[in-house]
Amino acid sequence: MPTLDAIVKVVLTARAKTIFAVFAFALQVFLGCFIIASMMTIAVEYRRRTAKRHQEEFFRKLRWEELQQLKTQIEAEEARSRRLESGADNWHRARRIREYVLALVECKKKQEKELGPHTALGKWTIWALQQADRIDPLTESPSSILDRKRELEGWSP
Repeated sequence: MPTLDAIVKVVLTARAKTIFAVFAFALQVFLGCFIIASMMTIAVEYRRRTAKRHQEEFFRKLRWEELQQLKTQIEAEEARSRRLESGADNWHRARRIREYVLALVECKKKQEKELGPHTALGKWTIWALQQADRIDPLTESPSSILDRKRELEGWSP
């Protein structure tokens, strides 16, 4: 920014004819300096706001990534918990089925019913115990027609 001495030197060397011309020239210099200073202030403020906006965006993105990772971890833990609960439920279901089949066989024995493997009750007993094994997560599952149910997904007659 020019000093007052510099302006006076310019005015005196310009050989101004009137005092009005001197004041007009001084006003132009001061206005020019004011405009330049204002533009510099605006530029600095613009840079500051831009930097702040970029910083906020950076932290917003960082937080979003953190929350996305948290969501993924929670979903994995929930799936793991569901598998645990499902396994326990299926194990209890298989135990209940086996207990029911054994109770039914005991009941039929008391009634002196024939229980051979080729009788209707014998075939049903074998099938029912296989279903219990199929449900039980602790037992190797025998193959079943129900295992092919997934093949029908998306198919309709």
